[in-house]
Amino acid sequence: MDEVGVDTAVIPTSDRHNSEYVGPCFKFREYLSGFTGSAGTLIVCRDSAYLHTDSRYFIQAEDELSGSGISLMKDGNEGVPSEREHLKSLCPEGSVLWFDASCFTAVKGAEMVADHPGARTDLDPDEGLWPGRPAQEFGPVFILEKRYSGVTAGEKIALIREKMNSLHADVHVISSLDNIAWILNLRGCDIEHCPVFYSYLIITPDKVFLYADIKGKDIEDHLSKTGVILKKYESFYEDLGQSTIFGTGHTVLLDKKDVNFRIYRTLSETGSRIVSSPNPSALMKAVKNKTERENFKKAHLLDAAAVIRFEKWLYEVARSDEKLTELSVAEKLHEFRKETDSFIDESFDTICAFGANAAIVHYGTDADHDDPLERDGILLIDSGGHYYEGTTDITRTYILGEGIKDSEEFKKFKHDFTLVAISMLKLMNLKFVKGTRGSSLDMIARQTLWNNGLDFGHGTGHGVGYLLNVHEGPNRISYRAGKGSEDAVFEAGMVTSDEPGIYIRDSYGIRIENLILCVEDSTNDFGRFLSFEPLTMVPIDLRGIDPELMSEEDIEMLNRYHQTVYEKVSPYLDEDMKAYLKKATERIG
Repeated sequence: MDEVGVDTAVIPTSDRHNSEYVGPCFKFREYLSGFTGSAGTLIVCRDSAYLHTDSRYFIQAEDELSGSGISLMKDGNEGVPSEREHLKSLCPEGSVLWFDASCFTAVKGAEMVADHPGARTDLDPDEGLWPGRPAQEFGPVFILEKRYSGVTAGEKIALIREKMNSLHADVHVISSLDNIAWILNLRGCDIEHCPVFYSYLIITPDKVFLYADIKGKDIEDHLSKTGVILKKYESFYEDLGQSTIFGTGHTVLLDKKDVNFRIYRTLSETGSRIVSSPNPSALMKAVKNKTERENFKKAHLLDAAAVIRFEKWLYEVARSDEKLTELSVAEKLHEFRKETDSFIDESFDTICAFGANAAIVHYGTDADHDDPLERDGILLIDSGGHYYEGTTDITRTYILGEGIKDSEEFKKFKHDFTLVAISMLKLMNLKFVKGTRGSSLDMIARQTLWNNGLDFGHGTGHGVGYLLNVHEGPNRISYRAGKGSEDAVFEAGMVTSDEPGIYIRDSYGIRIENLILCVEDSTNDFGRFLSFEPLTMVPIDLRGIDPELMSEEDIEMLNRYHQTVYEKVSPYLDEDMKAYLKKATERIG
């Protein structure tokens, strides 16, 4: 900072494509701070440093930042300034801000330049800041056949061109990896557990240019048939700046909340007129077509069979003398999923948290953080899988052993567990009028908890991609939505998570998560109504349920769900497993 004459540096979590999860070569914030969470911004001043992150990571960040000299800024807490206001106070008029234009969105980059005239946008980790930085890796890519995608890449591009025409745009620039993968019916492995590949895409009325380092005659033939011209990934910015692809004076459609500031600024300098609007593919991708919906249901039945076999193993082994750790349990769950022929990969790193560890919302296990499981205790597992038929994401909280059931803590746990189950079931069984947004739906999920003076800091629901990112917009369920975040109107065909929780620090964490499919319900003189259909088909641990806290309607919702679980999953199980599932889904009340 002394050498280049700057006063404050800002380092985000993102990569050049605004990805939520990033590859090793883009984990600069983690390298500098030691904080491993998937969300956070590091601010480095001459004599101080700060990390902004959200409530999912407060406990984790406190632990990982301990002794670093970096101050934790708990975003959303009373008295904590927003990242923007904090930067203004740390970098007043006359001082120089420093950031990498390619790793902030156009909206954020323009905001920082407006707030800090004279800001430098050339922060580059390769300029002596990150010795031994991993190289950017480009892995193999495969074609997602029409029996899985439901629609050809050519048909998707035609729909996008229709939207471009309606917005009077003759060029569309896309940098988000999941959108590109979805449009082209291709999947990759460049980011761990995210089946995407590093790329940029430019669509014009008669041409499509893909910037990606991918090889293989089958891929080249697939792209050629779709009319896609393949170019080197590294040549994207040069082509963009020289307008060698589409010339000058054109109207370019892009999403300023999605493309990076370098892309936006480069196009602005060419004299192009820019129309900022959500990528047309984002909503198309979120509203699953008929083929994708049916495949999603099959994926969840395959996943349920694997998870239920794992659960039976878990309960049996937990009663034995076999020594288990969080990591060994997560690996065992992976083994059960791998037995399914169409399984490709986990959809994210499994969260396997025993006891008080479950109070850390995004707790992670590795060789250095792998606690043993005791015979009696609470275990939270949040996991998922990528299958050719779709992506799953499920959280269950398990009660292990009998020794804790008479304790006062367990009585409190059972109370909270039942409230979380009620909250999940109420949202899953909701009927609502078309036009409703996720910020409104969230009240239904939280009402039971709020009535008991309880809450949780994360969102209630996120969209899920089809063999793509496990977190996908624009659908989202959170009362905090609308503050610069996505808050889409719900449409039939959207897949969303339903995952309320309660987290008691130093004691336990509870989360129960199902994926739900938005479906058409009914139409009458009062309008068109939608509802949710459960995709996840795994029992809720009845040992944690206190029927005395439930209304008749609550009990009926749980019984009906468990009946559906047994009916749909039992054909995938042998007789021994069917008997286990029958017991796990027995009626209560």
